[in-house]
This record gives sequence, structure tokens and C-alpha cells, in this order.
Amino acid sequence: MKRLYDGLNRGNTLVMDSVFAADAITHQAPDSMSSGLPGAKEFVQGWMDKITGFHKSMDNVLADGNLVAVQFTLTGVNADTMAKNRNINFAGIDLYRLDKGKIAEQWSYWEQTKMVSEMSLNIHKKTHVTSDSTHHHVKKHHNKSLSKSSH
Repeated sequence: MKRLYDGLNRGNTLVMDSVFAADAITHQAPDSMSSGLPGAKEFVQGWMDKITGFHKSMDNVLADGNLVAVQFTLTGVNADTMAKNRNINFAGIDLYRLDKGKIAEQWSYWEQTKMVSEMSLNIHKKTHVTSDSTHHHVKKHHNKSLSKSSH
């Protein structure tokens, strides 16, 4: 994970090629984005384009089997026209499911109200994801995992 965050903090989305599976699922990415690794890169690039000095710190890391959780703080300066030059500083958690040593799925949760206020939203031009839809994806995946493990 450190290699991923260090690379992204240098503005290098190419680092994702070596840590994400080709068919990785980024649950927060809008449906209009590409799927797999290209969609994950597009999603992250959307954040980087809107935040000058994008920096996502790894405050705490927890691992349990094939799941890794990273508590982060995202900082930078809003480069978007709606709230240009406003400082960004909000916390969140990234949850990753690994398969064969690569990220197969990613969920991100953040201080929604603070992020919306500081960004004056729209991170991605095409659409934005609400926390309700995020929770739907997690619940859906969790239920699938439970049904698989009970057989």
C-alpha cells in the first residue's frame, strides 16, 4: 500500500498498474467511468485534477486476511473553479480486498460533509457518488461473501 500512496502523492497513476488487478472494481467510481484498472485510474486522476498538491497520507493501516484498511488524510488546494484555492483537509478510510497480491476491489469513505464543503463538489464532471450508493455496494458485496462462506 505504501508504494501505491507514495506514487499517487507524486502524481503518478502508473503505479496503479503494478498494484491493481486488471479487472479491479472501484466501488465509488461513477457508472459512466470505464471498468477495471482504466476506471480506477480515471477515478483517481479526477481527484488529482481537482486538487493541487494532492497528498493522501497513510495515518493507520490494518490488515485482516485479504482485506486492508487505510485511514487517510487527504490534503491539497482546490483547483476547481467553484471553490478555487480553498484548502482541502479531510479524513477517510480506503478498504481494499486483495487477490493474488493485487487490489481486486476498493471502497473509499470520507468525511462527506467536510469534503463537499471544501470542494464545493463535483470531483468528477460526469456524476458524483453519494454515501448511500457506496453503502449499497458494500452491503451487496458483504452479502455475497457471506453466502459464499456458508456453503
